[in-house]
Amino acid sequence: MTVIQGQKPNILIIGSETTLGRHVREALARQEYRYTCAASVEEAVSANRHLGVDAALVDMASLGAPAGLSLAASLRRALSHLPIVVLTSAPGVAIAFEAMRLGATDCLRAPVSPTDLREAVERAVRWRRSAAGRAGALDRLAREMSSRTNALVSACAESGMGSSVALEEWVSALYGRDRWMWDHVRRVADLSVLIATTMGADPRVVAEIGRAALLHDVGRLAIPAGVIQKPAPLTRDEQTLMRTHVQASYEVAMSLPFLEPLAVTLFTVRERYDGSGYPLGLTGDSIPFGARVIAVAEALDSLSPEDADETSVAEANAGLVQGAGTLFDPSVVRAWLRYLDSGVRRSACY
Repeated sequence: MTVIQGQKPNILIIGSETTLGRHVREALARQEYRYTCAASVEEAVSANRHLGVDAALVDMASLGAPAGLSLAASLRRALSHLPIVVLTSAPGVAIAFEAMRLGATDCLRAPVSPTDLREAVERAVRWRRSAAGRAGALDRLAREMSSRTNALVSACAESGMGSSVALEEWVSALYGRDRWMWDHVRRVADLSVLIATTMGADPRVVAEIGRAALLHDVGRLAIPAGVIQKPAPLTRDEQTLMRTHVQASYEVAMSLPFLEPLAVTLFTVRERYDGSGYPLGLTGDSIPFGARVIAVAEALDSLSPEDADETSVAEANAGLVQGAGTLFDPSVVRAWLRYLDSGVRRSACY
């Protein structure tokens, strides 16, 4: 186990004998972070016990995907409140999604710039500071959602998962007295279905997108009300906490079999077409189709609520056009404009 002293938080590095790993060590040293290199979960636990570590970086390129994923899962079980950042050079997003499912809190894909690394480490350290409060809220959310599982499964037994009535009743009950949020997610679901249908998506895909849209903000229920309702600007720690809502949505969906197909879409609804979103900074078509559709639908509802006048609607559409290619997928924006021009009005069904 190697320990390098510095002035900033202590970062644990597991699997660092690759070009990527060496690059990360050098970048941490230049930024005056302390870092500790470990070769196993046992060494990581020992380092945390004797030295104290603030975040872990797991180099998947050094360990290989199966071993790296297994190690990340074991590390999460052993050190439940330690933020884990996975480093990968693998193409696509499959490894990142699986790592997040197993408990990683962030993922960096090569090439990793010093700025990317610094920001990821800062996010991880802030995540640790807020983890205790978030974990309690997430546990309460998971228990509440689990308590409603039997009712939803029973309601869907005859009509299947496509039953909008069963799903709407369950989600409506989940949001409780927050009628504004319930109305918002229902409108976003309707808009998402209309856009996906206009784009010619398979009816099963359309239905899945509608269900994901209905649940796209469910992770926000895990965030303390004091943060959600705070009238003043959020602190950096509070902003970090807010961003964990997609992870909360993902974790809850993966824990319930009937929601599992929606998990990836729920996890990526805050990604943006130009890579400026979170949590993975995905770009273009690497963002799942459903997430790209929901991003446009949510922007529409935020910019032009249900009772908006014609001027507000026109301004909302202009905002979408302006954001096409940066915040939004241009093909999704074009589909919405085609729908408006068609004069056809469909009923949403998900």
